[in-house]
Amino acid sequence: MATLDYKSSLGRYRRYLTVATEQPMVRASLFLILSLILLIGLLVFALKPTLVTISALLGQITTQKEVAAKLDEKIMEISQSQQVLEQNQPRLFLLDQALPTRPSLQEFDKALEEQASASGIQLSGITFVKVPFSGKNADNIEFALTASGKYQEIRGFVEILESLRRLAHLDSVIIASDDKNNNLTLNVKGIIGIIP
Repeated sequence: MATLDYKSSLGRYRRYLTVATEQPMVRASLFLILSLILLIGLLVFALKPTLVTISALLGQITTQKEVAAKLDEKIMEISQSQQVLEQNQPRLFLLDQALPTRPSLQEFDKALEEQASASGIQLSGITFVKVPFSGKNADNIEFALTASGKYQEIRGFVEILESLRRLAHLDSVIIASDDKNNNLTLNVKGIIGIIP
């Protein structure tokens, strides 16, 4: 391994600096170059955090503008929804009748009895299953009804059931003959809905 002779390297460097300092042009350019390097280094280290902060702030401004534009769209949608609500306010009671917030079984029972008597059939019984105790646990309510009458009357009653204002889904409709008289027996199972 060759030994490094740093003393001779330093001696050569010292001689070069001595010669360079004796020449005013070289000396001035050396100081100018060293000053420029120092100035550039200071500018980079001093301005880098500021430039990073400025770029981060510009990014935040861009995202805030996008958020503001989306919020403006939402505000416009809400104002349009408010106008639609105000236009339909007189008809909201229909929605309450179609999907009430409480079971309202007495009203449904009364409506079925009125429709049955208007159709000319005799309603034998209405049974409700899975009736909730409170609005918090509200769910669809199953019902079953039995009636008797002539075919045309039963058919009209079933059509009325399908077109009731209160939302009702008929799961099964069974029409059977009654041996005792000429009437038919109607058995209907279905579901009425409420808003939970």
